[in-house]
Amino acid sequence: MNKKRSNKHPKIKHKTSKKNEPRVKLYDYGNETVSWKLSFIDKGGDWGWKKIGHRRWEEEILPKLINFESKPWAEIVGKNNHLIPVSNIIKKAQDRLVKIERDRVEELFSLRLDGKTRLYGIRDRATFKIIWFDFNHEICTSHKKHT
Repeated sequence: MNKKRSNKHPKIKHKTSKKNEPRVKLYDYGNETVSWKLSFIDKGGDWGWKKIGHRRWEEEILPKLINFESKPWAEIVGKNNHLIPVSNIIKKAQDRLVKIERDRVEELFSLRLDGKTRLYGIRDRATFKIIWFDFNHEICTSHKKHT
């Protein structure tokens, strides 16, 4: 009796069809409106909470934050509001991140409030974790006029 030797290895399909691909869709936070996390605010330093003052907070910053809350991230992110590599910010700010133990991030988000005023923080999905208030555009200098 002549038996054929069977191949005990499974056959491998070389092409996968779309129906076999995982159906995981990454969530797009661009349509979410911004929310704030204030526990990350640097209370000291050159760009900290103590430098703001009650009047400035109430009259200048808070109204702008409230205005941003009505906008989706897709509308906020752009030319004036963007990610900045930590390596592009000034050394003094990099050192301050180490001191306040926020140096594990590679990028900060810069949110423009007006000509020179910026908020710097960490964008975590739809949440903006505010770290600094930079009223003179010092943290990440720009060579553009009026910025």
